[in-house]
Amino acid sequence: MNIFINGVSYSVPPADSLNASVAHALRLFLSDDQQQTTFAVALNSEFVGRDFYSTTPIKQGDSIDVLFPIQGG
Repeated sequence: MNIFINGVSYSVPPADSLNASVAHALRLFLSDDQQQTTFAVALNSEFVGRDFYSTTPIKQGDSIDVLFPIQGG
């Protein structure tokens, strides 16, 4: 299964595709350190709350946007 994270195509292995969730996809994209920081996630342009990452399924062709806060003024 192929999905897009911040516009880049990622392949989810077939064995993982059956139970793939937003949390699974984030493990493909984010480093361990990044997973501990603050960020927002949208699945197909719809916000997904952190509490729902593991229960929100993903499917072929889904698009996930991961947004990090920018500091500055």
